[in-house]
Amino acid sequence: MQQPLMSPDEPLVSLDDDASDAAANRIEHGWFSALRAAKAMQSECAALREVWQAAEEAWRQAHFKLAQLENLRDSLAQQLDEMHGKDHDRPKPPSARAVKSAA
Repeated sequence: MQQPLMSPDEPLVSLDDDASDAAANRIEHGWFSALRAAKAMQSECAALREVWQAAEEAWRQAHFKLAQLENLRDSLAQQLDEMHGKDHDRPKPPSARAVKSAA
């Protein structure tokens, strides 16, 4: 007759094994949590990089357009000066205008 592998009075897992398994489960749970958090942060970084690149491109285009408009303004001002002489009463830029008090 074969002997049973374990007696009915013998616990299946020792207390030391239970503590070890619980610690391993906590570590594994922490690892999966950290993995999820890292993936979420990677996604956020990628989204922010796209927004930053789009904003930088928009700034470049606006800066280029500003330079074109300033050149046009200066060219037209020069033409006005040539047509009407240097004493032509052209509006001054907003920064040079006097500020009136509301009081």
